[in-house]
Amino acid sequence: MFLSRLAKRKKIIGACVALAVLLLGGIFAKNLCNVGILAASMEQEGVPVPILMYHSVYSDAKRSSDYIVSPDLFRQDMQFIKEKGYTTVFISDLIAYVKEDAPLPDKPIVITLDDGYLNNLVNVLPILEEFDMKAVVSVIGANSEEFSQVDDKNLSYAHLSWNEIKELADSGRVEIGNHTYDLHKIGERKGCMKRSGESTQQYTALLKEDLVKLQSTLEQQVGIAPTVFTYPYGSISDESFDIIKDCGFEAALTCRGTVNMLTKDPEQLYHLCRFNRAPQQSTADFMKGIVE
Repeated sequence: MFLSRLAKRKKIIGACVALAVLLLGGIFAKNLCNVGILAASMEQEGVPVPILMYHSVYSDAKRSSDYIVSPDLFRQDMQFIKEKGYTTVFISDLIAYVKEDAPLPDKPIVITLDDGYLNNLVNVLPILEEFDMKAVVSVIGANSEEFSQVDDKNLSYAHLSWNEIKELADSGRVEIGNHTYDLHKIGERKGCMKRSGESTQQYTALLKEDLVKLQSTLEQQVGIAPTVFTYPYGSISDESFDIIKDCGFEAALTCRGTVNMLTKDPEQLYHLCRFNRAPQQSTADFMKGIVE
């Protein structure tokens, strides 16, 4: 009698244990499912990627511009970014994330410098090395050609020569971008925008000729073919996108100031937004809403 009761108790206990395991397993599976849904939702919404835009990095009390910051201010910005836990990446890293599912760091950020000033080599590269960072420097072909032929190293205005572009690229800390060969002007047209009354055929021929000229020159002089194009003044025409794609570019940088929410949509790479860094604000004030 006693053994019969004991056997019944064992059966009841066993059933309870089994039920508990089943319930816990269900809860665990549900939590795993929720985690998966959350991850998928985050990927669908996009990975936040701020992109900062600099130009000339040089100290000159006589010159004031929204496109000139001092090396000290640039260093403060980089230190701030580092302390906030961000990791600098190239545009090619964003391309690899979108097209090849390559991983990005937890808090990616892109540092860009437009126009290809010599001070990017002299003043910026040492700061990148100091903080173990990367940057994208977009060069103007006509300016680099000019300063490859003259011995003028004035850091307030000189542009990178072909050899100096190669030095930056060889550092492993700088990715080179195409900023047009000779369309960085405001005159009959603004940058590489289509002019009023210009046919699509004329515009396509002009833009392709310019972009391919810089691509081929960079290949000959530096041994690289940029995959990122930077719109002069952020000026875009509807026809620009197909032309840029036809020239082999996989991404393009605009001047619209907002944080990118990077998804797996390759089209998004041709509309990458950036915040221009003017010198009037402190680092903390400038970074509000950009770097968390």
